[in-house]
Amino acid sequence: MNHINVKKLVVWLLKFCVAGMIALTVISVFVFVYSYSSAHIRNESGSTDYKYEPNQIITNMKEGFSFLKMDKNGFNNLSTKDNKETNILLMGSSHMEAVQVDQNENIGSLLYDYLPEKNTYNIGMSGHTVYRLADNIANAIEEYNPTDYVIIEISSVEMDIDDMKEILDGNGKKISVHDEGVLSYLQKIPAFTALYDQADRWIRKTGDVSSDFRQKKQKTDNTETVLSDGYSETLNKFLSVFSNACKDDLKCVFLYIPPEGLDNTGLICSTDQVYLNAFEKSCEENDLMFINCTPALDELHEKGIPAHGFCNGGVAVGHINKYGHEAVAKLLAEKLK
Repeated sequence: MNHINVKKLVVWLLKFCVAGMIALTVISVFVFVYSYSSAHIRNESGSTDYKYEPNQIITNMKEGFSFLKMDKNGFNNLSTKDNKETNILLMGSSHMEAVQVDQNENIGSLLYDYLPEKNTYNIGMSGHTVYRLADNIANAIEEYNPTDYVIIEISSVEMDIDDMKEILDGNGKKISVHDEGVLSYLQKIPAFTALYDQADRWIRKTGDVSSDFRQKKQKTDNTETVLSDGYSETLNKFLSVFSNACKDDLKCVFLYIPPEGLDNTGLICSTDQVYLNAFEKSCEENDLMFINCTPALDELHEKGIPAHGFCNGGVAVGHINKYGHEAVAKLLAEKLK
């Protein structure tokens, strides 16, 4: 009797494992087609905290529609640009990473088209806010040796004093990656990657502190008080990190892509003018070029075209779409000529 029960248990376990494998395979195939980017690996050079695996396939149909392959270094560049001297180095967050649009529609590719005599290389990577870029810029310049410009994409000019001081004190925390042990293998399975991504999104939306990626900041309503309490002094010191990294003829450029929204008047760009003025002034004092993309986005608004959002995501939310990339790239090319 016991022998029969053991046999049934073994058969049941085998059926359970087979069913699980089939389900995992089906889900993974669906995720790979629908939205797959695997997870990141550590960037030992320090030009970014992490990057994609070389030649990593990216598929995306949950925000925009794209199918692309990262280059041999793990960044979003067309392979035709490999092995060329870098004239313009692009750095930034997921806006610059641009996995929501086709590779020939992003800022890096369009800028290369508008300025064909200048080779552009893009190391934009999701999660890399201006604080991480301050830690990365010296290593990025050493690795890629840009000759003309380093473009720093930012989507906010409302800087946090504590975060700036962390970087200035040498206490900035790199973004964690799971590229060792069991997780390094699980992250290659699309189904597990999707579960991890969902868990991270849930934590970020429901808690004050996210997983290893971001920390929510409480905004103050009194910008005048913030700016009068050592803000400008700290901001100047922080931005000097960028100006000090760009030596000789290399110019550092801050590219500000403002947040966008909808109100009863239509599409608008929302920027706190007090913070914007402080950032522009600090850039000028540190010999940094500042390009405000608000006018370029306003031109799109006059045509009723949002710069952010996709038909499968939302209007004026999320990442910039191909129209936003085109408007920003054209403005950037005009300023750099």
